[in-house]
Amino acid sequence: MTNLFDWYTRGALKLVNAPSKTIFYSIKQDISEETVDFILSELEARRSFRESNLEKLAALIKSDKKPEYGICEHLNIPI
Repeated sequence: MTNLFDWYTRGALKLVNAPSKTIFYSIKQDISEETVDFILSELEARRSFRESNLEKLAALIKSDKKPEYGICEHLNIPI
């Protein structure tokens, strides 16, 4: 707890409004280019995965298949 006070007095810690009996804090740290690239690639992979699944869902909705069959196919559940 002493560190929190020291960080606040040195300006390394900024306080914002928070729910009562709660404290949030963060420490300013430099992020390497390698870390930034990794984070961006992970976010892009997740976005692509979600877009792909959304396109599959849209195709299922537009098709004549029963939704149950499309869901089972997506989850690799034999019918």
